Amino acid sequence: GNVDLSRAIELSGVSRARAFGGKVYSFDGESGVVTRYVVEGDLLIEDVLEDGGRARFSMARVGVTSFTSQIVFIDEQRAYYVDTLSMDQVVVWNPTAMNIVSTFAAPELGREGFATTGGAISVIDGFAVMPISWANADEATFVATAAMIVLSASEDEVVGLVEDDRCVVGRSAFVDSGSVYLMADAGGGIADLFSPPGSVPPPCLLEWVPGRTTFEAGFYRDLRELTGFPLVAGAIGRGDGTFVTQFYTSDIDPLTLEPIELLDLSLWQWAVIDFRSNASTLIESIPRGGVSSLGWVVDDAYLVPQFDDAAGSSALFELDSPDATEQLSVVGELFNVERIR
Repeated sequence: GNVDLSRAIELSGVSRARAFGGKVYSFDGESGVVTRYVVEGDLLIEDVLEDGGRARFSMARVGVTSFTSQIVFIDEQRAYYVDTLSMDQVVVWNPTAMNIVSTFAAPELGREGFATTGGAISVIDGFAVMPISWANADEATFVATAAMIVLSASEDEVVGLVEDDRCVVGRSAFVDSGSVYLMADAGGGIADLFSPPGSVPPPCLLEWVPGRTTFEAGFYRDLRELTGFPLVAGAIGRGDGTFVTQFYTSDIDPLTLEPIELLDLSLWQWAVIDFRSNASTLIESIPRGGVSSLGWVVDDAYLVPQFDDAAGSSALFELDSPDATEQLSVVGELFNVERIR
């Protein structure tokens, strides 16, 4: 159908948008420009600074060439962009003054011969933590350990890198009861499935307590045993001892399937996993669809998307119970949700 673009803001390159403090921040990947908007009626209007200047600045001058999802707001005066693509650095910027405060090097992000990918950043007890993984797409190799970089959200510095060889690479993390839980995602599970037996650790769930230099030795959950599923697609924590994940519903035979097929096929289904009682509940009301590890909380409603790749459509479901309620359907293969008001 026809899409009304009269109220749209067009961004170029690999771009992002984030909501914070009732305003919207766009990150244009081609220019490196960050722009702040206010909501007036049903429009986004470019905001102005106290001195009347435009509420925008560019990160291009500090070497940012495009934007991934590693953007986190600490408070009204401090936000981070973790640059894993070009500089192995963290850009510290002010969301109110709209300027770059400083940058600091994060060599722990890099691993020679590999590209770095980061997951969503969590802020807890004065720390900003981000799961990371390293892979070489040309050689189809990867670093087979779970890793998480820990940043000080007050001192603007790297605290350290937490690694664990008990678990294959994981890029999903969530906060629950004062701890951060790092979990293997679909990529880690696929790497485990298609590697020779015993050559890489299994996909698992690990716990990190703020201030520690290692993951908790006494906490370990093998995801296949915990969920009862051979392949799961990351964790979306709910803060109550459970997380939501997708699992692959078909029989998996590494001898006949190509790894990319597991991501493309619409054979994934949602389930709620209680990682304390080791119980899993299938959400039967959500149909099978494409793999996703996205989730949002909007007005206290817990929402997850489901993608029908064949039909090119998406649906959003509320997960207040195993009887999920559909909230919104759109045409297109991917959408993001940001709550403004």
